[in-house]
Amino acid sequence: MSLTKRTTRQAHKPAIYAHLCVLLLLLLGSTFLTACNTVREPEAALTNLQFSQADTITLPPHDHTLQDVSAEAEQKLLQFSGVLQLMKKDNFDPTPYQPLYNADARALQAATTTDAMQKVIQQLNTHMEPMQITMAMPLAQYMVAQFHAEVSSWGSDHQYHDRYDNKNYPLGFEYASLPDNYGEGSKLDDNLHAAITLSDYQNVIIQVNDDIATFKSMQDTIQDNIPWNQPHSTDQRIIQYFHAQGTVVVTSLAEQALRLYQNGKLVRAFHVVTGQYYRPTIVGRYQINSHSALSTFLSFEAPGSPFYFPPTEIPYAMNFGIPSEGYFIHTSEWRSLYGPGMQFPHYDKHNDNSESRNGSHGCINLPLDQEQWLYQQVTDGSTVIVY
Repeated sequence: MSLTKRTTRQAHKPAIYAHLCVLLLLLLGSTFLTACNTVREPEAALTNLQFSQADTITLPPHDHTLQDVSAEAEQKLLQFSGVLQLMKKDNFDPTPYQPLYNADARALQAATTTDAMQKVIQQLNTHMEPMQITMAMPLAQYMVAQFHAEVSSWGSDHQYHDRYDNKNYPLGFEYASLPDNYGEGSKLDDNLHAAITLSDYQNVIIQVNDDIATFKSMQDTIQDNIPWNQPHSTDQRIIQYFHAQGTVVVTSLAEQALRLYQNGKLVRAFHVVTGQYYRPTIVGRYQINSHSALSTFLSFEAPGSPFYFPPTEIPYAMNFGIPSEGYFIHTSEWRSLYGPGMQFPHYDKHNDNSESRNGSHGCINLPLDQEQWLYQQVTDGSTVIVY
């Protein structure tokens, strides 16, 4: 079993990506700065925005509350004006929104009380949301498409040759769109297709940002030469990215390794077995939802499916992710082999059965003694990061 590596291709961002980032930064604030943190052109675009005198409303001094509300309203009107200008630059049609902007400017000019100002702010929010969706939709679509392309390209360049079945498997398959709606790519597609509101598109963009961060962690880990049971700078970066504190369980899919950190220090590391090609382990940040000292696991698949397994008693299981989806860190007494390559088809001479000859159904498997120790160290609410 070996890793086949080819030259990695570089993805290129079209110019419209930079402008869309500017639009989202102007519309939605710094939440989406990570989506655009490599783009420099938008900074100049923001600096060069020109506003007419009509865009800035000067109001007579009133009580402090009125001044605060009027300042907020002015800022929103400036946002509105800036977006209209940037829409023209990016070949979006601002015509439907110009009369709304003019009406909001007049309403703000006429407002002299706190209540009137708050109504103007509500009106501005109502008028701007369709514009925000217009801007957020193409960026979300572009980012998802680019992420799919990067996963596919990198997986094509970094393949695992399995001598057991003489097949090649792309590394990072956990991030792809796989059959039966498995894989992180499928989740992205589902969320994008279901998006309707501004919040929906915001969540898709945040999800892509998180996926980019964890996928890069996988790429970096494959490139470094740090032993699997030593502290990894990649782990520290992804822990910081997710602002995780206290007890953190990090699982590196490429290494088939789990590392337990407490307050940033590595406590112990284990080799594991994660999800097989068609039933991958979920990636991202989660938390431990519950502990179970003894459970009976039931298959989601019907008898006759290649992924079906009979009811199985499992000691020491910790649930993570969405509880109903059934992802656990648990013992796997039917296995004797753990570590690199065990998520792919292989021969286990000590336990040669269908469950021991491949990766898991998405759970993270450990030997009994190691899982028992981990079970006692990790509490409900502890962070789980998988990359």
